[in-house]
Formats: sequence, C-alpha cells, structure tokens
Amino acid sequence: MTIPLPKPGESLAGLQLANFRVDVLIKRGGMSEVYYGWDIMLRRPVAIKIIDTRLQPNAKLAERFLREARSVANWRHENITQVYYADKQDGLYYFVMEYVDGMDLGDLILQYQAENSLLPIEETLRIGQAVAKALDYAHANAVIHRDVKPNNILLSLDERVLLTDFGLAMTAKEDSLGEILGTPHYMAPEQSLRSSEAVPQTDQYSLAVVMFELLTGRLPFVGDSITSLALQHMSEPPPSPMDINPNLGEAISAVLLRALHKNPERRYNSSSAFMRELEQVAQVEVPSNMARLPLPPPPAASQLHSEPRPSLIISRTSVVDKIAASVAEQRPAPRPSSPNLTSQIQAKKDESAAFTNRALTAVLLLVMASAIFFIFWQGSSEETADA
Repeated sequence: MTIPLPKPGESLAGLQLANFRVDVLIKRGGMSEVYYGWDIMLRRPVAIKIIDTRLQPNAKLAERFLREARSVANWRHENITQVYYADKQDGLYYFVMEYVDGMDLGDLILQYQAENSLLPIEETLRIGQAVAKALDYAHANAVIHRDVKPNNILLSLDERVLLTDFGLAMTAKEDSLGEILGTPHYMAPEQSLRSSEAVPQTDQYSLAVVMFELLTGRLPFVGDSITSLALQHMSEPPPSPMDINPNLGEAISAVLLRALHKNPERRYNSSSAFMRELEQVAQVEVPSNMARLPLPPPPAASQLHSEPRPSLIISRTSVVDKIAASVAEQRPAPRPSSPNLTSQIQAKKDESAAFTNRALTAVLLLVMASAIFFIFWQGSSEETADA
C-alpha cells in the first residue's frame, strides 16, 4: 500500500517506500534527510536516509549514492552500520539501514563542550580504534569513505561504535567526476583539490582531524569559507596538539601530526596502524590523574588556526551515561503511525470485524430458528400420538 508522495519541501513522514514506513525526521543535512522508520514485514525499527532529487536534481550523484549503498549492503562488520535495502521511487533515492539507539559523535562533542570538558581519554581512543577498523575494512573492499567526521560516527547505548553514511564513497578504481565532495573541516589536502585524488590515507587524515578535535577540544583549521579551509589544509601546517593541551605530550603530538601530513605517502600505512601507535604513546604520556587536571588557558588566537575557547577539563562522565541521558529525552516515539496508513489499515480491520459480527448473528438466528422449529415439531408429534 503506497501513500502519495508529499510535495517537494514537505516532510516525508507518512510515506511508504517498499516495505518501509517513514515516520519521524531524525536529522536533516545539505543533501539528504534521515528518518526513523518501521520495517512493516520484519516488524523492526530502521533508519531511512533519503535524497530528494525533486529539490536537488543531481541524479548522477544520487545514482552513485544508490550504487554504493547497495554495495555496502553486502558488508558485515561490527563497526559499520548494516544497510538493509536501497532503491529509488519518484525522484527519491533512499537506503534503509539499522536503527542505532544512541547518538552521533558530533552531538556528543557538543554536549561535553557545553560543560567545557573533553571526552575521557580511554573513550576517545576506543572510538578512534573502532572507526579505524571500519575504514580498513572498507579500504580492503576497495572503497574510500571520503566523509569521515563526528556526525558520521554513531555511538549506541550498548557501547558500539559505527561508521555510517557511505553516500560519498567511491571505489578506488572508479573515475571520479572531479568535483570536490566532503566536509571542509575534515577534508584532506588531496581531496580539497579534487575527489579523484582520494586514497585510503585520505580517510586516515580525516580520522586524525577527529582525534585532534577530541583530544584538544579544537579543530586544526577553521575558516569563513570552503576556499579558506581548503587552502589551509593544503598549505598551512596544523598547530601542535601539545601547544593546545600540554598534557598530551610530544609523542602524541607527533603521531597526530604524522597522520595529518600534507603528503598521503608520509602518513601511516593504515588507519589501524595510526590508532595503534596513538594508543601506545598515550599509555606512556597521559598522566594517570589527567581526569583531574584542567587544561591550561588557550593560546592567543594569533597562535592558533582555530577559535579560542575556555579552558577545558577531562570529563568524569562516561560516554554511555551521556548517551543514555540524551536518548531518554530524544528517542522517537515507538512505531509512530502515519494517519493515512493507519486509517486505511483500521478501515480493513473494521470491515473484517463487521463481516464477522454479521456472520455470527446469522448463525445465532439460524440456531434459534432451528430450536423453535424442533420444539414446534416435537409438540406436534406428541399431539398426534395422543390422538
């Protein structure tokens, strides 16, 4: 049963795509929307990502989005969201994936920053290791993600870490259209030139930017425009992490800066190799009482490529506690139904119930009539016998 498409720009809630019902908007991006939905056949929650080409008519990009989603659907990895289905319908390109009961790393960072704090160091390393494993798996399958950033890293209540959104992914052998795709703050220098230059170390660079942000509370580069950010990534050295957070030490800074090298060949052979070395030096350099040490006042703005912020401390609140509190407030209502679909289903239920009631009434009347006939016939028989 298919519900008519909403008009362009309207919410897609209530729409049915194949066996999946679109229910509640979770997040809206520049090119797409993510909805909480329901798998009608298997009766489970799902997340549905939709590109509406009626609003942004880039069908070629949408077709690539669809192709890569179908490719990722064949993957099985503990740190990559499972894709269940991918298709298109009347200008809507969409794929359906597992619904993760949790939040993305970008929102989590904002929650910690609201308290002028950083994630616990062990949580930061755990997240980085999980993303690195996911990237190495994708690279082994000849796919480059090209949009590694906190908002594409999901954290669940059961402490899973999942890399999602391969919508900008491309196979390593694919000829790119040559356009620049990705998120400027996390984009490697070679990707800032053109997307066809992306290599596995391109994703590693983006992961290093994420780790830089988690460990210092700041991005290595900020700017007022995409061009400004691209030029910084391509030509300016990033600030030393220990200049922002001296608790990190020289070895941690050296590992991060190597992964942020302008030349991809000078970075680590794999994302996991980068994270392994970062973990090893962190075990030596990070003081045991770091959770109680406030970070020093930030350097002057002129000494940084990033915006100055207040001094931060390492939070004592675990990631899972933060997620649990957020999910309790924002979890979608369980299986909200679209009015159109509900009314149609209810009408069928009412029709079936009415038919059942009519049948039962007919049977009851038939039984009563039979009983009356039997009593009348029995009485007549007795009168005849008496005569």
